[in-house]
Amino acid sequence: QKFGTHPTSRGVHFEGRICMQSLRNDHVDILLREVKLAVGLACVMPEAAGKKGGYFCLASSNTGVPHLFIQIGDVPNENLEESLRLAMELPSRLSAHPDHLSSRESHNLEKEECSAAIFGNPFVYSFGGLPERLAEAAVIVVASRDGHVMSQREIGELAGMYGSDPNPFWPFIEKHARFFCKGVTSPWKLTRG
Repeated sequence: QKFGTHPTSRGVHFEGRICMQSLRNDHVDILLREVKLAVGLACVMPEAAGKKGGYFCLASSNTGVPHLFIQIGDVPNENLEESLRLAMELPSRLSAHPDHLSSRESHNLEKEECSAAIFGNPFVYSFGGLPERLAEAAVIVVASRDGHVMSQREIGELAGMYGSDPNPFWPFIEKHARFFCKGVTSPWKLTRG
């Protein structure tokens, strides 16, 4: 499969094609199906604010180097550079903090560093193009459906990261993530007492 780029005034744009390194074709096919499902479900939510896609990146959890990078859905030209930048920056930042489970733990809005990446050894799953918390919910769903089963401790950590301001999309995660089918306590319940 092709991987196309073209220069812009601010760097390189990826043209929505796949870049693969050391991934089996059957894993890529399954992963793409899960990403399209999670992002598609997220895009129809009113909170998506009319956004219809973005860029998904699957990167090494050790280095942040992408194994898979693809455009999912439609990305308007005015959002293209920002969506691309986020999808690439998130895995790099999260891999630099191996003790973090989510990019939320290192987000800094003053530096335009948001949270929409999840550590799922041996990968980091990230998405740029949707509102921050909705994108984060989508990558949690993707990670869980890709076989990364979060432990009760990890789920508690994710829920606890928000303190009194939990991710409002935990019901979305509960409905679509696979780890909730295994009798794991819902983070929504953990944050709500």
